[in-house]
Amino acid sequence: MYNATFPKCVRIACWCVLLGWSLAFARPLMAQHSFKFETQVRDRSGQPVPFAEGVVRVSILEKGKDGVPSFVELHRARANDCGTVTLEVGGGTPQWGSLDAVDWSDQCYLLIEYGPEASGPFEQLGLSEISAVPVALYAAAAGTGSTAVCSGMGVCVRDFGAVGDGVHDDTDAFIKAIDSANLAGHRVIIPAGVYRLTKEIAIPDGITLVGEGPGSEVLGTPYDGSLIWFDGGAEPVFQLTCSNCGLRELAIADANVGATESDGLAILAHNRLVESVRIERVHLANFTGGTALRMEATGSGGIAYASIYDLRIRNAGRGIRIYQDATSFVNSNSFYHGVISGGGFEYGVLVEGGNNNVFHGMVIEPPSSTQGHLVVRAGEIQGRDIRIEGTAQPATVPLVLFDTGTSHSVVSGTYSGGLTLDRGANFLDFRSGKNMDPAPEAANLLENASFHGFANGQLPYWDVIGSGVSVAVLPPELAEGHNVLKLTVPPGVVCDLKPSALFVPRLMNRPEYQWINFGAYVRTAAAGVAYTRYNAPAGIAASTPHPGDDNWHFIGMTARTGATPDPRIEVNNTTGAPLEVYVTMPTLGFGQALPTPTAKPLTTAGGILTGTLTTGVVEVAPSGPFVVLPREGNIFLIDGTPTISRINHSLPDRFPKGTVIVLVFNDAGANVTNNPYIVLKSGFTSTANASLTLLSNGDGTWREIGRNL
Repeated sequence: MYNATFPKCVRIACWCVLLGWSLAFARPLMAQHSFKFETQVRDRSGQPVPFAEGVVRVSILEKGKDGVPSFVELHRARANDCGTVTLEVGGGTPQWGSLDAVDWSDQCYLLIEYGPEASGPFEQLGLSEISAVPVALYAAAAGTGSTAVCSGMGVCVRDFGAVGDGVHDDTDAFIKAIDSANLAGHRVIIPAGVYRLTKEIAIPDGITLVGEGPGSEVLGTPYDGSLIWFDGGAEPVFQLTCSNCGLRELAIADANVGATESDGLAILAHNRLVESVRIERVHLANFTGGTALRMEATGSGGIAYASIYDLRIRNAGRGIRIYQDATSFVNSNSFYHGVISGGGFEYGVLVEGGNNNVFHGMVIEPPSSTQGHLVVRAGEIQGRDIRIEGTAQPATVPLVLFDTGTSHSVVSGTYSGGLTLDRGANFLDFRSGKNMDPAPEAANLLENASFHGFANGQLPYWDVIGSGVSVAVLPPELAEGHNVLKLTVPPGVVCDLKPSALFVPRLMNRPEYQWINFGAYVRTAAAGVAYTRYNAPAGIAASTPHPGDDNWHFIGMTARTGATPDPRIEVNNTTGAPLEVYVTMPTLGFGQALPTPTAKPLTTAGGILTGTLTTGVVEVAPSGPFVVLPREGNIFLIDGTPTISRINHSLPDRFPKGTVIVLVFNDAGANVTNNPYIVLKSGFTSTANASLTLLSNGDGTWREIGRNL
């Protein structure tokens, strides 16, 4: 820690240096861009600190001592044996503004601060008015009328010799600027211009390259943005083997338009972790011989947590390529609102590994691609609100392809139609006026999921396996109508509760049905003994077991199915005492959507009712022979003694063909006539509580199918 008092001798030294310098300008002025300054580092007791090492921050304040800095730079310095540090203001690492742009005609102050590292913390050593104006600096700025080249805080490539005219080779200037910024982890500012680079530039940890925007018309003439014009060989323009680094507000173009296999950006992780790369509003153009953005992890490397916003790719061999080898990972990276368009594409997006890489609102719309707009060869992605269009895509080349062995990808959005192939087990929610892909059945497909009909130790449509296991059915706890099955398992016994073989849902011969979801709510007081399991291609798969806290938990899993999946809830009683396990609401479905733990619905293809079937009952009192019964019921209680000759015969009132109704007569003496509208076995006159069952022909006529007098 250092004293924040500016030593008196330092103030005198400052005055003398500036005064002597200003008096020297009796001869003709020459533009100068720095001036000398001395300061002293003292400890809290006021004693000089010999050979102190650290970072000095120099700021020039305009408009008084409370003004804002117009120029800031850092100096890594070492004091002499008296604790004195000699600085050349204008010769440090720029942080903000330009010394040439300082308005020396205004009241200016010099602020000196000291810290152990470039990141601080800094303490003030002194604040002194610059009363003798550095005339040469004032004259140089006034004579040219120039303003600061770099408007943001950071190291400016122009300060290291970059020209930005599209002709000069600015590669070395970029390297020097990045090396300078790397000392303190600063931004590198790239003012508007066309910067010709001839070889790959590596971006180190903590460094972000910031331009002034891709320009009003990318690659237009005259160009008014920050453009990197790459005139190199088969290498990426920028290699990001770095963390907490990135690029913003730039356009990057291949000057050779695919004549070499150069890539625009390469995020590479070989035997290291690369994380938190950030790319924002970057335009990549004409990399038709290579890949616009390549993300590649090899040799036990990893890429994670990259955030890529508004990436614009126009004309490329491969728009985005994600790759990992068997020892590495590319996980949890996000793309937001990018666009891939133009020509020359083999792939729009090619994925060869990784998981949980998410695309939000991306547009992939080259007229055509030779291999596919979105192709996943390995790994999985998540995509939301993606738009895919290929106006000239051949009918035999897929717009979307998920290869054999891929799984767990969930992608949604719209597209113009075209060939979509899912050879794996993924969920593709793409549809258009010309194409769609079906979703596998996620509803509960188990018969008697409500555990009804238990009698004589048997539960319909279920098998309980295990020596000495006792079974009981208890009233519902979690959901109305869903009974609870109580299993009492002796010590040392393995008990299996599984659907009977004839009622296990059949697997369709489609890839999306190769993933099965099976589970149930389970409650037990023993940890680790109750779980679900079934046969997977590589052997038996088991879920995470119940924690044994005597609370209800849904126990289940999603796994790839084998030839005979044989799903079951298993209890392996290793407690040494009889064990009670409670099960309710079992469920089984297919695909990537989570299953629904409710009873299997009835369908038009048939179904099995395991509970009580309740139909509507309506009480009516007909007043004439033409009776109109409400459609809300199937059983009608008839009051009085009417004579009925027609029932709902008018077109708006008719019951659908096959509807069965029962007329229950509360009183004796009611009549139903046998006629063309109501065809009876014979005339019907009721006794009290008699009934007549009729079948609708769908055309306003009825037919008797039973009576009870």
